Amino acid sequence: NPEDGSIEFVSPPWDVESHGDAPIVEVSLNGYNWTNWCTHYEYRTFSLASFEPEKGPAGVTLKLRGDGLRACAGTSVRFTVTRADSGEVLTNVVAGLFDEAEGCVTCEAPVFEGLTGSFTAKIELALNGQQYMGLPEGGLEFKYEQPKGKKK
Repeated sequence: NPEDGSIEFVSPPWDVESHGDAPIVEVSLNGYNWTNWCTHYEYRTFSLASFEPEKGPAGVTLKLRGDGLRACAGTSVRFTVTRADSGEVLTNVVAGLFDEAEGCVTCEAPVFEGLTGSFTAKIELALNGQQYMGLPEGGLEFKYEQPKGKKK
């Protein structure tokens, strides 16, 4: 980024158990001349286990829990809905915030324009805004419910 002198990259797959969690990263702009800064890059692994509440209206605050969660600049939560009537896949990504006191990531369930009634959204988390992870068996599912009207 010419504005702040930063370089962004997508890290390749890495086997932390075989190679450790802090490989050295060197940079080349031409493929021949490399930096020799000996900068270590930390691979952050995490897993999701649960979230609460399991159902509610758009705008409700969710708490995602798991192992290895921490504060990261790119923390985001992806909600994916497959429309029952057309099979169309709708995706909404919202910012996630790490709550250090509770050890969880919080976010607000986003609005899905045009969807009414109850429907289910798959939830996935990314600590870097790029590689999303849910549960291996299809992910976590949040059930959207329309807010109940006030009784007269």
